[in-house]
Amino acid sequence: MYAPARVCTRVVAAGLPASRCIPLDGGETIQLSDAAKVHVVRWVHSVDCGEFSNGTGGPETFGFLFTVNTMPPGSQAVFNPGDIKVLNWYVSDSGAGGPDLTTPRVANGRTYGSPMENLAAAMQAAGLEKLEIWQGGPESRMVYQARQVVPAFNVQIFMPHHLNARANAQSRFSLEYGMHYPYSLDDQPKLRDFLAAAGVPQVFPTNYWDAWTYDRHGIRTIANVEQKAVYGLPPTGPGPGVQGPNPRAGELECPSD
Repeated sequence: MYAPARVCTRVVAAGLPASRCIPLDGGETIQLSDAAKVHVVRWVHSVDCGEFSNGTGGPETFGFLFTVNTMPPGSQAVFNPGDIKVLNWYVSDSGAGGPDLTTPRVANGRTYGSPMENLAAAMQAAGLEKLEIWQGGPESRMVYQARQVVPAFNVQIFMPHHLNARANAQSRFSLEYGMHYPYSLDDQPKLRDFLAAAGVPQVFPTNYWDAWTYDRHGIRTIANVEQKAVYGLPPTGPGPGVQGPNPRAGELECPSD
């Protein structure tokens, strides 16, 4: 387990052996295999309209830059010119932007780099010139962050996550119900228009357990029928529950964003 130090303290107190929890500060590289690595990026938690955070409040927040070399040393694979040789995706759980991304983080009495500097350092360490996939979240203020992240790191695809995790007027939250409301581009019109202008497509689910394959040829939808069947979900599309409106529609972007 990899987590902030105070999380490790709590899980060890709950019974996990101390050797099984590795505390994170940001800047670490976790070697998953000969081909795969994770670069840990100290990031920033979401902020509400009119708020500013330098990392002293709320949970310590990290992003994770994954890289997979599809042609590791000794491989004899032959690539087409358009193939992606080093797969990469960045997972961040934040809707912060503006000065929150450019101000150094402060935590536990220590000052770290700003989120943008930290991601830039991870990109440099990984030898990357662009982010193939940015899995950004949560479900609010993404345009506030996207205006900085997309041009700075040459994002190719935006894949929203941390969405549809709330109940609405139709039902209490339940995976067996299926997505309670659709992910609508119109719920975040500023994000929709910004990404369209930047030529960055959005790839998003229509139901729980939708799945994709990402390899050297790119990203594509795959069937996940067996997993969906366990939860009583249809092979494709929404359901079996009836979808309703997003309970946060109209609150996902601030007037100033």
